[in-house]
Amino acid sequence: MELLWEKRFHLDVSIYDRYKAILTTPQDWEQIITEDNHECFIYLRDPNFVIKVEGPLENKNSHFESFMMSEFNIRIEWFIIKLFYGNNEIYYNYDIPVDDSSAEIIIPDHHFINVNHVLNGISYHCYIKDELPYILTNFINDVRNVSYAGYWWNYVTTDNVIYETKKEKAYYEKLVFDNYEKVKSSEFASDPETVQSLTSKIKLSGTRGEGGDITLIAKEMEKEHLLVKYIKKLQQDKKDQQDALKATINTELAEVQHSLNTKMASLNEQVCGPSSFQPPRIELKPARYNFETINDQGTGTSFKGLIIFDQACLDLTRLPCFVHDSLLFSNIEIDRRNRIIKMYAQETKQIFISIDSIEVLSEKAQEIIRENTVLILERGGKELFGRSWNEQATK
Repeated sequence: MELLWEKRFHLDVSIYDRYKAILTTPQDWEQIITEDNHECFIYLRDPNFVIKVEGPLENKNSHFESFMMSEFNIRIEWFIIKLFYGNNEIYYNYDIPVDDSSAEIIIPDHHFINVNHVLNGISYHCYIKDELPYILTNFINDVRNVSYAGYWWNYVTTDNVIYETKKEKAYYEKLVFDNYEKVKSSEFASDPETVQSLTSKIKLSGTRGEGGDITLIAKEMEKEHLLVKYIKKLQQDKKDQQDALKATINTELAEVQHSLNTKMASLNEQVCGPSSFQPPRIELKPARYNFETINDQGTGTSFKGLIIFDQACLDLTRLPCFVHDSLLFSNIEIDRRNRIIKMYAQETKQIFISIDSIEVLSEKAQEIIRENTVLILERGGKELFGRSWNEQATK
């Protein structure tokens, strides 16, 4: 019980991972403005969890980054966000207002891919959904009831790659590394119009005297953005391939399902007589299936449905044979058993069955069984190995 309690409230993981969990419930946090006009968030279920936002920072030199180059005002004002547990600082990062301060983002991770013949590699910005920058970005906007329908979120997803996991990130970075030489001229060629547009944006947003060549800043932003676009293209290509595969699987499953159900309906008439009796039906999905006889879940009907399904598979596929044990027949009514034996007799492939007794069957069914019998087992020395394995030893 104690372990279940710990798991329910994420007490069995690190403080870092507990933060990841509780940040997904913004309704459990309260916003507070301190006396020195700083913003704080306190977790109501455990006030040891506190988030503090401070700024703007005056000592940051870089005010133009590719992770928000689609914004109209692309000048970055830096704030710092800190996560505490009690008096212990657990994590910090930078918090940036976007869309004229109507929303905020935590700066995405900056990563490098060490491709050949490029000093220091090529770089870009990304979020990983199960890491704190992405989780905090969602939290800080959810707790303030910011709508994701605005332009700001479209800009975020345009300027940054968003991965589900670290494993996905590693997969695409390897693709970039493997393909870079083949695509660098087509995917990473600089566009003078884009550079000019970024240069104009930087001027309009205000350099405020920061050093550096504005055109060089714009070119570096464009380089990173081209890598973002290429990775997004790879992601879309994979999604399109997965969607095409899913569509093909669904089409094939629908055809198999139709063939099986049509065949089982025909076989059901052979076994049950009038078509008014419901045949067994199968529904096939990519990860599951459902097999039933509608409005009849009786044992005899279930075993009859299994026999008909096996017979349909034998007729429709390259399956060479099947084996049915005596258990399948015991709960099926006599007339249907007779018809099943007759159905077996019409098959050109091999069918192996065991049956306990045939005296209750029709003369025709008994005749079919006798003509095809290869082994009879009974007590009195006619067991498979000459004796019954479960008899007690005599003293």
